[in-house]
Amino acid sequence: MTLLGEGDIPIAEILSKFPSDINTAIEHPCGKDPLAVLKEEVTKLITIKQVDAH
Repeated sequence: MTLLGEGDIPIAEILSKFPSDINTAIEHPCGKDPLAVLKEEVTKLITIKQVDAH
């Protein structure tokens, strides 16, 4: 498992197949500072959803 944008699976492309008004959840390891990692990952998801909404 890796963080968003760091692995082989095109998460942004996959998420673009879903309606932008549905909730999104992805489980992955959070490392030594889970709160900081989660904040960064949420920001990535918001950015992906905003790009898909346009």
